[in-house]
Amino acid sequence: MKRLEMLGAKDKFYVEEFIRLVKTNLMKESRLPEIEAVKIMKDSLFWDMIEDDPEFVLHYGTAYWVEEIISEQEGVFQHI
Repeated sequence: MKRLEMLGAKDKFYVEEFIRLVKTNLMKESRLPEIEAVKIMKDSLFWDMIEDDPEFVLHYGTAYWVEEIISEQEGVFQHI
């Protein structure tokens, strides 16, 4: 069972808000539409980690995760 599923309602709210902020900042930084930003997020290590260890993810700011998601995506395109 993923740790995210075990969180209480208040903690889930904070995680959902954090995800929303990462998505918003990712859209601004990368100039992507929402659908593309969500896809990139869900294909990233960020998404796996937020489900498995949300406490760890929340220790870093949204700017850190946006940079990580963009770097990861750029790495994918470099290998095509």
